[in-house]
Amino acid sequence: MKKNTFKRLMCVIIAVTMLCSAFITTAAAATKCNCGHTPVILISGFGATTLAQKQDDGSLKAVFPPELSQILSLVGKNLGGILGGIANLIGIYEDGNIEPPLRDIITSILEPLRMNDDGTSCYDIVPIISGAKGTSLEAFTKNDQLNYVPYTGSEFLDMEIIGEKIGDDHVFNFLFDWRLSHAEAAAQLRDYIKEVLELTGHDKVSIYSISQGGLVLGQYMYDYPDDNYINRAIFDTPLLEGSDLITDLYSTDSLALNLATALEIVGNIFHTEFDLSFITKILPADGVNSIAGYALQSMILPSVINIPAFWEMCSPESYETLKAIYLDNEKNAELIKTIENVKNGFMSHISETLRAQQNKGVAVSIKACSGVPLASGTIDNSDGIVNLKYSCGATCAPFGKTFSDSYTQAVNTGKNNISPDRTIDLSTGYLPERTWIVNRHYHGQAEWDPRTYDLLMELLLTDNIKDAYSHIEYPQFMESMAPTSDVIVMFKCTNSSFLPTLSERSFKGNSIIVKNLSKEDKISISNITVTNGSLKLNAVYPFTLEAGESVEIGFTGDIPTSDVYDSIDVTYRRVSLTAKEKTRSFGITLTDDYSGKTETDLTPSFVITTVQTFKYAVKILEKITAIISAISNAL
Repeated sequence: MKKNTFKRLMCVIIAVTMLCSAFITTAAAATKCNCGHTPVILISGFGATTLAQKQDDGSLKAVFPPELSQILSLVGKNLGGILGGIANLIGIYEDGNIEPPLRDIITSILEPLRMNDDGTSCYDIVPIISGAKGTSLEAFTKNDQLNYVPYTGSEFLDMEIIGEKIGDDHVFNFLFDWRLSHAEAAAQLRDYIKEVLELTGHDKVSIYSISQGGLVLGQYMYDYPDDNYINRAIFDTPLLEGSDLITDLYSTDSLALNLATALEIVGNIFHTEFDLSFITKILPADGVNSIAGYALQSMILPSVINIPAFWEMCSPESYETLKAIYLDNEKNAELIKTIENVKNGFMSHISETLRAQQNKGVAVSIKACSGVPLASGTIDNSDGIVNLKYSCGATCAPFGKTFSDSYTQAVNTGKNNISPDRTIDLSTGYLPERTWIVNRHYHGQAEWDPRTYDLLMELLLTDNIKDAYSHIEYPQFMESMAPTSDVIVMFKCTNSSFLPTLSERSFKGNSIIVKNLSKEDKISISNITVTNGSLKLNAVYPFTLEAGESVEIGFTGDIPTSDVYDSIDVTYRRVSLTAKEKTRSFGITLTDDYSGKTETDLTPSFVITTVQTFKYAVKILEKITAIISAISNAL
């Protein structure tokens, strides 16, 4: 009896100890929950996560993207053939053939990505690092693995800056095999979110997704609608319904690569203002397209044709046609089943899925980009990579054209959702009241545009922004402020290209802001005109703006009785050796139906030349004063 009593007593003591420990742990977690911001999980886009192959000894060897040493080795081995092929391409060496060296380089690099007919990997491939514990900013830094932090167009909005605000242990990167079906990646994301919550002691996370990462996040929301783990969710230039870029790459038609757009994207990715357009003068478009098209069909597609994620990202209009060309209903039955699970799931129910999250209290936001054709050659309104209509659900006018004057928005949202340049109707969007569109901005690259960057940081870390109509700093339709955009024109009263009326007698503003966006060069502006004469600008030309300088120009005009659509055209030249004169047009709308925030601006505006003359006069006066002072001191 005494032994049994002792055992029971010990059991009670152990049970009480465990209970107390659990209570203390729970209390600590609860305390942690209330100590600041929710953790932030970042989901990258295509190709961002480094993939590794498991070795026989259990170690991992990075295989994609390839290491620089591998690329240099392949290039060195094939250097003679490459030079001969390029010489043939530009017409100075007839015997050159670029096909053999290209084939060796491309197939060697892509081989680890190859997948079986059923959509499973041919090789044992996994992310180089996995799990929340090893993929926080704190862990990346501690383990000296920052080189494995996935890149994105926005470099995850600078992880270090987010870490400074919420702690390095609260910033995470979800690393995933971007070849897999988005449904499989979504299941992994769910486990990852739970790991983050357990590590940090919080009950909610905020998620920032970009490009393909947006499709992973959307699929997660669709597959697990009862989860309540998300506080804020951002879709940055998302690929939600597909992209004609993928379609163009799969197409059996001749490739029509838009080399100029591709070069501009490259320049933005590397954050350089150096003009790469000279390359289009060296390499003839026909030759480049011929080589690229051949390489795609004979070298690239055989290695990637069974990758589920690529098929799921095909545009909905082209999927069935391409499936009939490349996939066999029997041999690829499992792959087709996997693909159509996603296409018939989230990708067919985007609005409903996002609305359901919103109704649960999740702050869902979309940032999309417009104003450029696809780099692959399709002439459609896009950010160079993803069609705008698939990124946010907008209806677009044919690229290079505008809606007719009689066009009215398709859906009555209670707001004016037509862009000031009359090219976009956002009323059909997946979530129009929480969608921002940046014109002439390339896929991703938010950190290259200070205003877009600030918007995303606000949406990710705060609840300050109610919707796309509530802040003058971030109007729904914005022009890019990236340095490669050169110059921007905005009405001061709206920070956009909308000019609202104050009454039947006046506008809410009487000036525009003109800014040199370059960080390096002066810009000489030779003229600014309003195409149809709706406004008269009070300026004298030419004038010069220093790098980053902005000025205010007053205007006058008659108050319209109905909406007026016009264009402000800026003719300018960067003050540099290689620069040429350019003209940029900013479509504007004069309206009494502006839905955004406005500030009445009716104070007299300085004529730009008066301002500049005053500045120079002050500088001259300062120099004269200094000279007189020096003479006085000498005497």
